[in-house]
Amino acid sequence: MPLLKGIMRSPSAPLVAASSFPLDITVSYLSGGGAGNLPVRLRYDFQRGPGPTFEGFAEYLFSNGPVREGLTRGYLQDDEERRPEMRSVDLTLDRTGSVRTAVTDLPKVDTPLTVLAELEFRDPNGEVQTVGTRIPLWAAGRHVGLQPDSWVLSRTR
Repeated sequence: MPLLKGIMRSPSAPLVAASSFPLDITVSYLSGGGAGNLPVRLRYDFQRGPGPTFEGFAEYLFSNGPVREGLTRGYLQDDEERRPEMRSVDLTLDRTGSVRTAVTDLPKVDTPLTVLAELEFRDPNGEVQTVGTRIPLWAAGRHVGLQPDSWVLSRTR
């Protein structure tokens, strides 16, 4: 049975053209009180994320990348899946069981990305626990939306 609970808090609004962002980490005992001086490991990676959605525009695609002229079938070569390159940072919580760190190596983006963050720490019972979160990263605060033709109705299949 776990004895600790971890929490990661990032900015509540999506990050727009950000080069870094703060991340607050807290680990506390379920019975109360912070897990002071606990070593933790933060891992994170970037994943091509879904664009934003807006009520009343379900049939539109927003911020789907640069517009290219012509007909494209399937994935573009640039969109091929890549192997994740997890970044890792070892931290030690302060005496209250908290630490603020900054994720500083954000890539410059032209399509929405999701920062996948995971916190790992060792519970006093010997088990390793993890807590994860997803943080949206947008290229701009305004989003261009396109309403693509339905592939069923398209004259060219």
